[in-house]
Amino acid sequence: MKSFLTVILFSIFLLGCKQPQEVNAPDDAKKADAFSRTFLQNVLSRNTDSSFAMVDPEKLTKEARIYIENGGSNLYGLNIKRIRLLSYQSTYGVGNSASKSKLSNFVYEYEFSNSVYVIFTTAVYEDGDSFLITTFNGSILREPIEKVNKLTFSGKKTGHYIMLALFILTILFKLTSFVVLILGRIPLKKKIIWSLLIFCLSVFQLSINWNTGEMRFKLLQFSFFETGFSNHYIYLPWFLSVYLPLGAILFWTKRKGMLTPLPNEDKPVNEGSLPNTENDPSKEAETDTSN
Repeated sequence: MKSFLTVILFSIFLLGCKQPQEVNAPDDAKKADAFSRTFLQNVLSRNTDSSFAMVDPEKLTKEARIYIENGGSNLYGLNIKRIRLLSYQSTYGVGNSASKSKLSNFVYEYEFSNSVYVIFTTAVYEDGDSFLITTFNGSILREPIEKVNKLTFSGKKTGHYIMLALFILTILFKLTSFVVLILGRIPLKKKIIWSLLIFCLSVFQLSINWNTGEMRFKLLQFSFFETGFSNHYIYLPWFLSVYLPLGAILFWTKRKGMLTPLPNEDKPVNEGSLPNTENDPSKEAETDTSN
């Protein structure tokens, strides 16, 4: 039972705060990744003709041309110190060739000299051996993305601390329910099932963007191990999410019905019934005396 309790508690603390790290492109995305990096290099080198040739003609509007030209002009002459792939996602569709088409989305962090950082996002459309850029964006930062989205309590407002208090109360309520479950007269199988329900089953998401203080609420939202701080991508801000602990609430409503009776618990005597004196020695003694 102690080992079971340890595993449950360790899982809570392990899953309560999540932050992914930089990623590597899988083997089936290596070509698209190389194509994306070549496009960005052409933009930074101000090779506009080469950059335009790599863009989907339907996306190469006048505004897109100006955006690409300005991107190269703003960063021209800066030395690249490091490139990190922060995120990769892909979707498949039906292309013009015999093979399936693929859309790969990349997010990079480029570190330049003079402490300049740029977050580049690209989307590469792949159809057979043909590659085209369909999306390109860039955001200039003055520090690494980890510092921009750093999890800190400095400068936070009342809303942040209210959400933090709700989060702590939710965790304490779940832990209290779990301790009562473990110490109660409840069969082991039910303890295992209700332990999972207490910690896993939650509804109604209330979250706050820890950087900006923006609040979000989702009514139809179910959660399994999602309460707490989370940052699904390294380039995105932290979110603190709190859910209604439905599993723990249901436990308290069902708890009395799950309790097993104590082994030495006395059975109540029916009202109006007379005690059985058929084999009572004292009654036999009174009968002998009368004779």
